[in-house]
Amino acid sequence: MKRGTNRARSGPPAAARLGVIALAAALGPAAVSAQWTNRYPRVEGYGHQIYLEGYEMPTLTSGPIDPAASPDGTRLAFASHGWIWVMDLVDGRARRLTSGGAMDARPAWSPDGSRIAFVRDDTRDTWIVVADAGTGAELLSENTPAIELDPAFSPDGGRLYFASASAGTIDLWALELASGERTPITDVAGIELKP
Repeated sequence: MKRGTNRARSGPPAAARLGVIALAAALGPAAVSAQWTNRYPRVEGYGHQIYLEGYEMPTLTSGPIDPAASPDGTRLAFASHGWIWVMDLVDGRARRLTSGGAMDARPAWSPDGSRIAFVRDDTRDTWIVVADAGTGAELLSENTPAIELDPAFSPDGGRLYFASASAGTIDLWALELASGERTPITDVAGIELKP
């Protein structure tokens, strides 16, 4: 039977320990001061804006998302590749409605089918655009220095509802399309989305 020596483990050599200590000291201040920085305007009272930006902002996809049927059921608006598209459900052809450099998403039809409202996202801010459903001509842009999301027309088409952080927290707002007057609908703590 071979006899071995019984040595206590002393850990890594002293040079390796000093290297680890030096690395920790060099990274220490950076690691302590490193914080996540929000890309979009900050929302008051929302402790984890990373979740807001990760889950509530529009998503760029290579396939269709955010489908919205026209009021008469003959067309389908959707987002894909960062643009809004309109598909004729009779012949199955889709045409691109928007073509800008920002990402367009979440289309919503006006009750008469003549306009489409959607969210535009330039990776630093979001705002609401209303376009002619036939030509794509932009008719209105509702843009504040804050986040705007989720447009929805009123049943009579005279008002546009949307979520906005222009008062600090994300509340629901109404925009009178004839006059341009903005009115807050909610003003409670937290976030209200998808009117």
